[in-house]
Amino acid sequence: ADCATSRFRYSWAWGAGGGSQPMFESLINAHGMYLLDDASTWRLDGDSPIPWIDRRRTQQTDVYVFCYGKDFGAGLQQLTSITGRPPLMPLPAYGVWWCQCCPAYTGGAGPMSFDREVLQEYRNRSLPLSIAVLDMDWHKAGWNSYTWEPALFPDPHGFVESLHNGKNGYGKALKLMLNIHPGAYNITSEDEAASRYEAFSRAMGVDPKLEMGFECNLFNKTYASSLMEVMLYATEADYFWNDCFNCTWQIAGKSGQDGGSCGDGESIGVDGNLWSNYVFNS
Repeated sequence: ADCATSRFRYSWAWGAGGGSQPMFESLINAHGMYLLDDASTWRLDGDSPIPWIDRRRTQQTDVYVFCYGKDFGAGLQQLTSITGRPPLMPLPAYGVWWCQCCPAYTGGAGPMSFDREVLQEYRNRSLPLSIAVLDMDWHKAGWNSYTWEPALFPDPHGFVESLHNGKNGYGKALKLMLNIHPGAYNITSEDEAASRYEAFSRAMGVDPKLEMGFECNLFNKTYASSLMEVMLYATEADYFWNDCFNCTWQIAGKSGQDGGSCGDGESIGVDGNLWSNYVFNS
């Protein structure tokens, strides 16, 4: 860390983009104070139960000064007095999660193999378990889909119900998390169950007979709400692992970053990682 400028750097070496990268300035620093100029960032409209990006940007001053000396805790309290206290994760998230990359855990037998080879083993060894995490082969082939793979999960409702009611190899109720890659996927009639695709098209205001494909755009409120209400809620999962692959960050001028965020070319300057988290937690 460079305390003179409060700038940090981090290094990573995955793929061609490896190397040292600049990070944001730190609100908590050795100087004991920080000035935040928030005038250039996007605001939420506040006109609905779930506030959305307000595109009616106006030129105005919006500056915050944090003064805390060496009392760093006071600096954080000043921040939360503006932003509100961050929510805690749900209680099961503090327990043990199980996950193994596909397709080894299914063993070609779907939930029966998972029940026998994973859940029963946790029970036999008296190991704690809170969340079962299924990687991407829970859904139809490809980087993403929102339809269960029928060859592995012929009865998705029954499988999820067995996790929730404790009638499984572990003998106790468990939460379910599913892996998804929204930024790598267009919702199409070929990749989704017919009823699901038709419902999504109607929610988007499009005639399903047109068989239109829908590119991920989490900045579009209609798309985001349709994704949640039509696609994700139907899986009956408790949580989603919002993963990333080939997202739209800096592609064709679109906004968005890793974490499965999806850009729209209009919300330039919005951190797609933060926005994706906001959408999925709102």
